[in-house]
Amino acid sequence: MDGLAGTPEAPSLREYVQIAQRRKWIIALGAVLVPFAAIVISFLQHPTYGSSAEVLINRQNIAQTLTGTIDPTASDATRVLATQVALARLPDVAKRALALAGTDGSGLTPPRFLRHTSVTEKPEADVLVFTAKARTQRGAETLATSYARAFVDYRHRLDTSALKQALHDADAQLQKLRDAGQIQSPLYSKISASAQQLQTIQTLQGANASVIKTAETAPQISPRPRRNAFIGLGLGIILGIVLAFVVEALDTRIRSTDAILRQLNLPLLARIPSPPSRLAQNNRIAMLEERHGPHAESFRVLRTNLEFFNLDLQARTILVTSPMSNEGKSTTAANLAVAFARAGRHVLLVDLDLRRPTLDRFFDLRGLPGVVDVLDGDVSLDEVIAEQPTHDSHDGRGSLHVLPAGRVSSEAGELLLTRGLNSLLDRLAKQADIVLIDSPPMLNVGDALGLSARVDAMLVVVRLNEIKRTELKELGRMLDAALAPKLGFVVTGADEEPDYGYTGYASYYLDQPREGGRV
Repeated sequence: MDGLAGTPEAPSLREYVQIAQRRKWIIALGAVLVPFAAIVISFLQHPTYGSSAEVLINRQNIAQTLTGTIDPTASDATRVLATQVALARLPDVAKRALALAGTDGSGLTPPRFLRHTSVTEKPEADVLVFTAKARTQRGAETLATSYARAFVDYRHRLDTSALKQALHDADAQLQKLRDAGQIQSPLYSKISASAQQLQTIQTLQGANASVIKTAETAPQISPRPRRNAFIGLGLGIILGIVLAFVVEALDTRIRSTDAILRQLNLPLLARIPSPPSRLAQNNRIAMLEERHGPHAESFRVLRTNLEFFNLDLQARTILVTSPMSNEGKSTTAANLAVAFARAGRHVLLVDLDLRRPTLDRFFDLRGLPGVVDVLDGDVSLDEVIAEQPTHDSHDGRGSLHVLPAGRVSSEAGELLLTRGLNSLLDRLAKQADIVLIDSPPMLNVGDALGLSARVDAMLVVVRLNEIKRTELKELGRMLDAALAPKLGFVVTGADEEPDYGYTGYASYYLDQPREGGRV
């Protein structure tokens, strides 16, 4: 059985969808809480306004034009604008902008100013966009315009600094020539012409960068509750999905019939839905209380499949067990016994779960003697076997007799190992067509494994969303060790499986006329 389970299959898309359906409340919680938190945080924030000014960059160098030189980098607009952006982000420019804005003494430092501003290239144009953020609209407009003007001023000083020095040197030489009385000399005329040219270039060089648009509007850029809510919704859904899958990974309960099939490698005989709450609360069984309902039909399916898989074996004593308690083995055994009796079989239902007997509740046998009393020699077998009405059978020849566990014994494990139990089971097998034995769970105590050597076959009941992966694996090992043949397994709580077809199957039987009934 472990061999088949040793090769885990990758989850399918359907399984991922099922996980999302099972954990939908986690996803919904994330989709509600995160946007709500985003909205609350948005309203707690101070409003921030943004404004922009624009500067035109002239890629044509006036000095090079006049001197006839060519700059090969001037034709690369991307490189030129990237260089201008880098210059605009210098601390000297920020300091000048703060001075122009009149905030240089307000505690706003150049590094902080640069964090609250940005410079970007305008697409398809030789224009830089200077953007500033502030707590007020006027403050944002002032900072953006001052930033643009500070950059133009910095660029002008950068472009003309060398010209100013050259012009200063030319003026000094001219003064020396005047002092020497050489005003009419060719050298004086040449230097004077050069000085005039430098003066012209200096004047024109200031046109390399100019403010073409000052900041005039300052819309609120944050907070934006609506935008933040939508972003929070997306993040909340993603967070909810991630959390749902984390919770699913930590939850090792078995949720699908396929997982049980892969581990046990036994035939699936039936998928039994959870009983109606009215039956569960009052310790009643569907085959007696709602025999025409869809829940009872699932036990008729189990009876049919069990007979089919028992054709070759012809087992007469069948042990009904489960991995743990509260998985529905006693309910399954009781309903299956009634189903066989209605099919015309003589059935004996025996409660050998001596530690936690249950069958006496279903058939109103509480407090009556049973197996323990027979094994102790207090009463005879015939005195404790109780015949139970099954209401009808298809030929009137079927019958159901129940042998309860009797008084609870502290030595239940030892009683199940006595020779008297072997003799008891042999006598019961001779009195009935089929003997169904409700045994203790396999993983709680070792009683079921010991009983497996005294019966003809075993039937395993496993409840979805109850058994864990490690428990299912241990069940597989114990079933391998059990001596009796395994006819198959029954899944209870099957209506919790997303693809269980219980609804349509229910509607079919609810629409049928009830005359004559079903067995």
